Order: sequence, then structure tokens, then C-alpha cells
Amino acid sequence: MDILPEAALSELEKQANEERKRGNTEYAKQLDEIAEKIKALIKLNGELSAVRRLGAKGTAAEKEKSKETEEQRKARERLEQARFEKEYGSAEADQQVQMLEEKKADREKKLFASAGNKPESEYSKKELEIAKQIVDLERQRAEIRKKSSDAFKDEATNFEQSQEQRDRSNEQRQTDREVEKLEREKGGEAAKKRMEEELQKARDSAETLKAKYDEAIREAQKDGTLTDEERKQIQRARQKLDDAMSDEDKWANKIADYDAKDHSNAKAAVAFSSEMLSAMIGVSPTDKAIEKNTRQSVDYQRDTYRAVEDIKKLQNQPVKVK
Repeated sequence: MDILPEAALSELEKQANEERKRGNTEYAKQLDEIAEKIKALIKLNGELSAVRRLGAKGTAAEKEKSKETEEQRKARERLEQARFEKEYGSAEADQQVQMLEEKKADREKKLFASAGNKPESEYSKKELEIAKQIVDLERQRAEIRKKSSDAFKDEATNFEQSQEQRDRSNEQRQTDREVEKLEREKGGEAAKKRMEEELQKARDSAETLKAKYDEAIREAQKDGTLTDEERKQIQRARQKLDDAMSDEDKWANKIADYDAKDHSNAKAAVAFSSEMLSAMIGVSPTDKAIEKNTRQSVDYQRDTYRAVEDIKKLQNQPVKVK
């Protein structure tokens, strides 16, 4: 059983007093020195206990302070994320890629500082969260780059289609001018023949493009899914088919209009020729007979009408008795 310093000090002081009474002054002095050392030890032990008590209180306070700092850290991270998203949403594609790369580099730095070179199987929960953030940032960056690449491709395709439409319009205007020139210089039949050639060309083109359109549909249906590229190919094939069918309708209508105009001109020419012929050779005997009969019929109808009116007047007169 250990003896407490306070009990040992009390015994030493008691023994030192007894030795002084016996006249053993030197021995009593040695006991007093030992007692002083024990007093110093007791004092030091008390100070250490006080320090330990303060240390325990300080540790609890530090833990509480650390807890508040963790909450503040999370709040600060949320604020930083909100600011990042605001700036990110209004940035251009190249700026977004740069922002993602900077954020990814920051996360990689934090992960290395925490995990070093240890394998992922030994990562803490916090380290795994940081690793997932890095993967998400890489995915976002790849998506933006793909969208940018697709946008460039779409722009190139749109420009190509616009150029094709422009060339097609110029070609149509040139063909229209050639048809008009043929009609002026060689007559309507030559112009009609050229229109029939253009109609046949449009029909052949529409037939070929219809086959390509159907093929694009079949290719897209093979795996049961429709990708963006397949959808764009189908749209381009359909646009070309619509243009060819529009050309076909255009030339068919032009030919129909020409035929209707030609028939109307023929009727007008026949009527004009009949009038001119009558003026040149005079009225035929048959025409004279028809004219005579017509005048007689009119005269008869007029006389009959007058007779009926006279009868009505007579009927309305009062009867006179003689």
C-alpha cells in the first residue's frame, strides 16, 4: 500500500521533533530537509493536478470550438459552391471548361494532402467524397467539350445546307430564264419540251432520294434506338426529298398552266379569224335566211302583243244600251 506524501510529511515532522528533544540535532536537521522536499513534491503534485484539470477543460473547449469551425467550414463551402454555380451558369463554354479544370485541380490538391498515395480502398469517407467530386468534374468537362464539338459540327452542317439551298435557288432561276428565252426565240413547244425534261429530272431525283430516305429510316430502326446523328441524317434526307418533290410539283404546274394558256389562245384565235373572215367575204346566204326569219318572228310577237292589249281595253269599256 502506497503512503501518501502528506502522511509521510506528518510522520517526518513528528520524528524530527522527537530527535531534537533527544539531542540528536543533526539527525533532526536531515529529517527536516527530507520534509521540505516532500513539501515541494506535494506542491508540485498539486500544480500538476491543477494543470491536468485545466487541460481537461481546455480540451472540451477546443472540441467545442472545433465543432463550430466544422459547421462554419461547411457553410463556407456551400457559399463557395453557390457563387461558383452563379458564375458558371453565365459563362461561355470555354470559360466553363476552365472553371471546372481549376476546381478539379483544387480537389485533387486536397485529396493528395489528406490521402497521399494510399489506395482508394483505404480512403476515409471524406476522401471518397472528394474523389467523387473529381470524377463528377471530369464528367462535366467532357460533356461541355462534346457539346462544343457537336455545336461546331452542326454549324458546319447548317452552313453546308444553306449553301446547297442557295445553289439550288440560283439553278432554278437560271433554268426559268432559259425556259423563257426558249419561248421567246423558238416558241412555246420548245419551252414546253424543256419543262417536260425538267419535270422528268425532278421525278428521277425524287425517286432516288426517296430510296435514300427509306434506307436511313431502316438503318436507324435496326437497333431500336434513334441517336442524334441518325436523327440528323434522316432530317437531311427528308429535306432533300422535299426539295425534289417541290421541283416536281413546280414543273408539273408550269406545264399545266402552259397547256391551259395555249388552249385559251387557240379559242381566241379561232373566234378572231371567224370575225375577220366574215368582214372580208360578207354575210353568207344561210346567215341572211336566219336574219330574215328572226326579223319576222320579232314582228309577229310585236303584233300579237298589240292585239292582246287592244282586247283588254275593249273588255274594260262599259256596255252601252240603245
